[in-house]
Amino acid sequence: MKKKIIKPTIYGLDDYGLSLKKLVSFKDRTVKLRAHIAYINRKPLFPFTPEIRKKKLNEAEKRLFNKLKDIWPSKDYTVIGSKKKPGGISGHLRATDIRKFVNKNFLQDIWIEEIERMRKRKIRKGKLWFAVKAHFAIQIEGQIKGFQKVEERIVIIRAVDCKDAKKRLIKDFKKYNDPYLNKYGEMVRWHFEKVVDIYNMNADIIDPKGTEVFYKFIRRRMKPAYEWHPLKEIEKQKRCV
Repeated sequence: MKKKIIKPTIYGLDDYGLSLKKLVSFKDRTVKLRAHIAYINRKPLFPFTPEIRKKKLNEAEKRLFNKLKDIWPSKDYTVIGSKKKPGGISGHLRATDIRKFVNKNFLQDIWIEEIERMRKRKIRKGKLWFAVKAHFAIQIEGQIKGFQKVEERIVIIRAVDCKDAKKRLIKDFKKYNDPYLNKYGEMVRWHFEKVVDIYNMNADIIDPKGTEVFYKFIRRRMKPAYEWHPLKEIEKQKRCV
């Protein structure tokens, strides 16, 4: 059975309304292209120590980079990443040279960034889901001491970008300033203070199986209960076999 060739994904053609065949037909026209080496499966490296994993991974990435460098049609290019840890190449080449890259399984993706004598089409931005975290102070008439409750609220909204999401919600948030009376006859209002953070969910639709709405990193002091020693677990499994 013939092994299936995993081809790199090509991005940027839609920006110009072109197919790959049409772009290649431009022959000597200059194209600015960015190519990234393929992602290397890390799982086979798990049984090794971190130092050996890093060494093997760097060696594998360097091999892929050298393959990319060998097919690049000129020595005039920019290394993506660093010389010690290269991730790809960016540079200018002829449209016809793109054929050298499209079937190479050592590439992850190819980005068409510029095409000589062509402009990118103006594409209207579609709306995505954004999660906006905001603080509301529960203000009680005349309160000058004690503790004040502050609500940390996360609201999701469809918007073009983070700026649009913030603008849309602040308008509604300010409506919460309307006061009401509590059971003691005091005036109370939920005063919008600030937008704390905005998270682009990178989703056009919300998946009923689960969609990440927000995340936050915290730091905590290490304890034995938090420790993880995978190499010990691997050795234990070997002894049990």
